[in-house]
Amino acid sequence: MKLIVITTDSFFQDEAKAINTLFKEGLRVLHLRKPHSKQEALSLLLEQIKTQYLNRIVLHDHFELVNKYQLKGYHLNQRNNNPKEKHTDQTISRSCHRFEELQENDAYDYLFLSPIFNSLSKPGYKKAFTEEELLRAKKANWIHEKVYALGGITPSNCSLVQKYGFGGIAVLGYLWSNYKEDKDLSQLIHRFQKLQQIEEAL
Repeated sequence: MKLIVITTDSFFQDEAKAINTLFKEGLRVLHLRKPHSKQEALSLLLEQIKTQYLNRIVLHDHFELVNKYQLKGYHLNQRNNNPKEKHTDQTISRSCHRFEELQENDAYDYLFLSPIFNSLSKPGYKKAFTEEELLRAKKANWIHEKVYALGGITPSNCSLVQKYGFGGIAVLGYLWSNYKEDKDLSQLIHRFQKLQQIEEAL
């Protein structure tokens, strides 16, 4: 099972240090999502990421920065649904919130489906699908290895994610919620390593 980490939607102090640390620990793909940011602020964060890690970063906004910094790719959403001058080695992914959207997958390297569980980063944002619906979607091959589960993902529910047929997990709240408050880098690494163990085991 593959692992993707998504950033918080707002900047916080020493964020680049935390991101560089996760890359050093073995993070393969980071989705940089700052929906309310200005391009200058996003550039400032990217300037603080070590050069050897930039090709592991996917952007959700300000797509003109993808080629400027030689990033990994583009993530499409309602705000931004058209990549800028995609190169052949760059990825395109997309956010989905309905099963019908998963069927339009030929143009994408992978898709996010959310929320699978109650969100940890957005209080009150409840899961959108029942277990029966998810299992039917798996049987219909709407959920498959190119689809990543997003929303409320923790180590304790990853076995369910596998049961539903997802090829990976996209994690936000479990990793970042406590870190934004306590800035405990060792605990951030510990949580990430637990996710890595699951990535390797499932």
